Amino acid sequence: MIDSSKDLIYLLNSSKKETIQKKFDDFYSLYVSTISKVPIFGYFLFETISRFIALHQKDERSIKYQDLGEIYVGNFKDITFKTIPTLSKDFNLGLFAPDLNLLRKEFEDLHLVFFEFEEFLIEHTIYCIREYLFNGDIKPDFFAAENNLIKYGNICPSFVGHILQ
Repeated sequence: MIDSSKDLIYLLNSSKKETIQKKFDDFYSLYVSTISKVPIFGYFLFETISRFIALHQKDERSIKYQDLGEIYVGNFKDITFKTIPTLSKDFNLGLFAPDLNLLRKEFEDLHLVFFEFEEFLIEHTIYCIREYLFNGDIKPDFFAAENNLIKYGNICPSFVGHILQ
């Protein structure tokens, strides 16, 4: 599982956001492919989409709740179940990999700027990887070809913990 995530982690850790954004569809395909092999990335994607919507929604209902000092959660719940209907039966975020075109349509329906989401997804995903899997720092030896589980346990113990659950 760890080896299956290296391409995505390397891309995010070594490339500028603007470079990734120029080929966003390819990046998103790699992300979704990684989710199918390493389910924790589905959780990251769900968290990122939910957070972006919570921070950027400006529809009438969300503004009403904002005025009350609350966050309206209906919009990201709706997107979750519209893009992955099977989650209503089995809420397994390890399967959360929405179709990119459908995601774009749902964002458009909420009057959210998808280009801003692309930036946010790139920035927030590398944040999640660093903080949740690497305790803040992705060390270069993570990318070595000869690593085994013991070496990974020393390099990224939180990541190893996630895959052994």
